[in-house]
Amino acid sequence: MQDSLGIKVTYDALVTVERHMTVKMSALSQGFDTNIRSEGGSTRTFRFQQDNRIPPYLIAMAAGDLEYKSMGPRAGIIGEPSEIQTISYQMKDLSKYVDMTEQYLTPFQWKEFNVLILPGLMTTEVAGMENPYLTIVQSAKPAMILHELAHSWFGNSVTCATWPAYWLNEGLAVFVQRKISTRLFG
Repeated sequence: MQDSLGIKVTYDALVTVERHMTVKMSALSQGFDTNIRSEGGSTRTFRFQQDNRIPPYLIAMAAGDLEYKSMGPRAGIIGEPSEIQTISYQMKDLSKYVDMTEQYLTPFQWKEFNVLILPGLMTTEVAGMENPYLTIVQSAKPAMILHELAHSWFGNSVTCATWPAYWLNEGLAVFVQRKISTRLFG
């Protein structure tokens, strides 16, 4: 598959990992099955489905010792179990962010806004990535979360056709991030 902004795809995925691991993807989880008779012990196979057409650069997967916590009807956080309480405190307004951005723009077309926080995962130049259903960031700073949330509209739903025009995605996300930040924090 060519990694071009002008190409959009849907996909289904099956990912098999050791039983102690959890898998998250930029698609809706369809649950998992435990495979007791697998080689070397038991494994789990996670199922995912992405019905919305997205550009290939937004396909993402994370696997490891991860825990999910709901932060509202359409928002959740994902992190290492030892960090989930701290992250949930830092992200207590995540559902409010989704609601306020939706009120400012148009209806939120994705069923969930899930944020995976893994400190030290990314470079200082790239602090977050707006994959649908699996936004990945290195910290819970509100400006970063609002920027990646804005990409749910500008990047995930509406994407420019070519890489040289990618500044449009970023420019519109920065604009919305600042508008919502002003409404939330003055």
